[in-house]
Amino acid sequence: MKPLQKLYHLLEAKEFQIRMEGVALLLELCKTRPQLISTNITQIFDYFDLRLCDTHKRVKEKALDVLAEIIGLLEDALSPVIIRLVEGITKNLNSKDPGVRAAAVRALEGSIAHLGEADPWHGLSSTASLSLRRKRTLSALT
Repeated sequence: MKPLQKLYHLLEAKEFQIRMEGVALLLELCKTRPQLISTNITQIFDYFDLRLCDTHKRVKEKALDVLAEIIGLLEDALSPVIIRLVEGITKNLNSKDPGVRAAAVRALEGSIAHLGEADPWHGLSSTASLSLRRKRTLSALT
């Protein structure tokens, strides 16, 4: 099975353990085959976005942790999907699960570092925009 087909299959699986394998495979592919991921970024993140809002907290936490790492690996290749990813992250900032919330903060910090001085809230929903502005303000104060 080709790597991307395998990735899509794992990320769409019914069993949470298999979805976690898909998230881990995405990280591995980002490390070993970044050009493949960069070339297919939009299609890949159509599947991966769903894991940021997964019904199983372990999958969601793993996806957020992997995303924090992926941001540093892929950098500018994420430009076509960064807004969607930031929105997915911000939805998890108020999670009742402390592991999911902490993973969302790590992923948000990574995306803010990636965005640098760019206007990160351009095109975001009002909720995501407000969360990013608060985070950026708090970062500036510390």
